[in-house]
Amino acid sequence: MQTSDEIAGKAQYTEESTRRYEVVFGQDFLSTGGLDTTRPLCAAMGLQAGNRVLDVGCGLGGGAFHMAREYRAHVICIDLEPGLIASAERRAAAHGIEDIDFIFGDVLETPDGDGAFDWFHSRDAFLHIEDKTRLFQRAFDLLKPGGRVFVTDYGHGAEPLSDEFATYANATGYNLLTAEAYTQPIEQAGFVDVRVEDQTTSFLEVLRTDLACIANPETPLTESDRAYLNERWKLKERACEAGHMRWWHIHATRPG
Repeated sequence: MQTSDEIAGKAQYTEESTRRYEVVFGQDFLSTGGLDTTRPLCAAMGLQAGNRVLDVGCGLGGGAFHMAREYRAHVICIDLEPGLIASAERRAAAHGIEDIDFIFGDVLETPDGDGAFDWFHSRDAFLHIEDKTRLFQRAFDLLKPGGRVFVTDYGHGAEPLSDEFATYANATGYNLLTAEAYTQPIEQAGFVDVRVEDQTTSFLEVLRTDLACIANPETPLTESDRAYLNERWKLKERACEAGHMRWWHIHATRPG
């Protein structure tokens, strides 16, 4: 594993480049709802002390920190963005969180250790991975027998995307799937008890809470940041309301 200095030397994204998102999501978070959504999601997972969790696309580490602190899970964080991994590692040290490791790399290639994990976890990151077949075969190999997948991710409904949302999704590199299309590569990998749940109503509630935060003049954002975030959040709100954008909660189990 690379050292934090080696990672930082390759960094493409600085703390400043993630600042505006962290202002909205909360300290250490770059995922929908921050700690407010992380708490109930982790509680529903049924994490146990000593569980080994692979957190894919860990961002600034907020979710991993919560799992390590509250559940005494051992979390291995992996992300393709060297700046984020370096920042997450520094933050873990500042918080005094020790039972956590960091890997700068691609989950399709790393880490080593087939059959090493109890959980394969990600928050809103798999939309950037086009090859879902390979992704979930990798997840199957990395999990212990009886190991489980829990992922949240953006997707789309049965209706064709609006031109507005299709343009946005293409520009941001989203690879969005329907629930049926998401289920297929997971089942093909060998998983059982596969469920792709539509939690878009909850996502809309979070978007609207975020929009109120963005509009609040006391929120420490520049006016350009405020306008940028408001435009993107409003677009997602419209897409969800029209049924074009969905928020999936994905569950699966590797047979024991």
